Amino acid sequence: NQMIRKTNQMIRKTNQMIRKTTRLTTHLCSPLAPHNIIRAWLHEGRATIEDTANYCRDRRIVPNIATTILPRTGWCVSRLGFSGCSLKEKDPDHLDSLETSMASGCNIITAPSDSPSAARLVYLSLFNNINKGFKREEYVIVGKSGNITGPTTSLDSSAVQIGENKWHCISPDYLEQSITSSLKTMDISCLDILFLEDPEKFLLYNPDQQDQMYENIKKAFRHLEGEVAKGRIQYYGISSDAFTAPTTSPHLSLQQILQMCKEEGFKNFAAISYPFNLFEHNSITLHNQNNNSTSICSLAQKNEIIQMTYRPLDVNLGSKMFRLVDVPSHHDRDVVGMLKESLNFAMYLEQQSPQATVTSTNLSPPFPLPDIEHVSWGHVLATHHQCGGDYLYYWTYMLQNIVLPRIEPALAKMAKHPAYLGWVTRYRAVTKALFTRYTWALEFTLHPSIVQLEKDLEDKSVDLQGLDLTQKALRIALSSPADVVLTGMKMPAYCASACAIDQNIKLSQDDLKSVLEGEYIPEIRNLKLPFERDEG
Repeated sequence: NQMIRKTNQMIRKTNQMIRKTTRLTTHLCSPLAPHNIIRAWLHEGRATIEDTANYCRDRRIVPNIATTILPRTGWCVSRLGFSGCSLKEKDPDHLDSLETSMASGCNIITAPSDSPSAARLVYLSLFNNINKGFKREEYVIVGKSGNITGPTTSLDSSAVQIGENKWHCISPDYLEQSITSSLKTMDISCLDILFLEDPEKFLLYNPDQQDQMYENIKKAFRHLEGEVAKGRIQYYGISSDAFTAPTTSPHLSLQQILQMCKEEGFKNFAAISYPFNLFEHNSITLHNQNNNSTSICSLAQKNEIIQMTYRPLDVNLGSKMFRLVDVPSHHDRDVVGMLKESLNFAMYLEQQSPQATVTSTNLSPPFPLPDIEHVSWGHVLATHHQCGGDYLYYWTYMLQNIVLPRIEPALAKMAKHPAYLGWVTRYRAVTKALFTRYTWALEFTLHPSIVQLEKDLEDKSVDLQGLDLTQKALRIALSSPADVVLTGMKMPAYCASACAIDQNIKLSQDDLKSVLEGEYIPEIRNLKLPFERDEG
């Protein structure tokens, strides 16, 4: 018996060792394994003239991809770049789109320092593509620093709060921490370009201190010159809407920045980034630089500064946002009737919710319930309903970033109690239908204006005919003199659509001028919905 017991103990210990070894092997082989000895060799290096040229010549799978040589650097890159600003590592579509883009001809990728999720996706894509035979030196990795989400310990007097738990800072201490974090998360040894984001945000609370803003930029540049010397970055630049703003608004003068670089001996300032799209085209149409004598685009070209544009699809019209994408017409659906049905059912269930029952009866729940606003979306939508293209943009953002992250944990918590399981099951199904139908209703209101917009654009240029609205918007953006157009191709379908157009076809200067001078604000159909709950 003793022999049997000892044998069983040895078997159990052996099985434990096998399980530990299996877990360790899996961990070390995982792309997310924090084991620098095994992974460090994967992403050593930096973008080079020879390797980026080889990528553009030999690696491109999609022949429609347009390429260009970036000033100062000599790197050959795709004109359409991948913006990783809103990537989420838990979304498999985001990883798939980034990998597909990097393997199909897109070799310039951005990842902001305040988004570790985006940086980790860049790492995963690099890991997977390097395993397929690609090289780190073929890709231009662009970092961004300045906007901060969450707590940090590297802020000085130049930092300003720009929102709840959000800050902006470009101090040397913060930049050093930001670069270190980005390199570690992406498991690379060097950022090819680092953008300072929105230095004019310092003026939000210091509107009369323009000189101090440029002093902040000077301190940041001096530190970044040191980072270049250390080999942690190759070049740096500034990304900001203020480059295209009128001089009466918070504004950045490229001429003043270039003069500062000349006086201080800063040799590695090489890039700027600003918005450009169908509605936001001040970069080529507004003379706001060099004493209002030239545009930011012309001045940058004259001084051989790399120009990257962003927001080719997301239009910022001051208080409104508009997305240049096609939407379904839903002409085959009774949008009003279906939405009314879902709203009535959701509001009825909400009146029967455990939270409402507890409030009306003063009874104590069996365990703490989530706040009632997390399970009252029928009433919220009925009360705050709006129509219009701009609201579709906000609703899509709210659904993914506010509504679903609140409702799912609340329902999961309530479902743990058997008494609430039936209500949770019904409410989950009803709200899923409600959110879908509410999106349909907003798309239904927007569709006629999208059709009119596409017709107006096709009348302006034959090179815009036969393309969907997204492709039209990208062709317009690629027709500007800028070197690279950054866009967030987060969905595989959008990635395929962007790669499907011939990016080498550009609008003529006359057609581009005609397109940008057009008026494209058609009336949004006003959809009045009977939100009142039926009697009974």
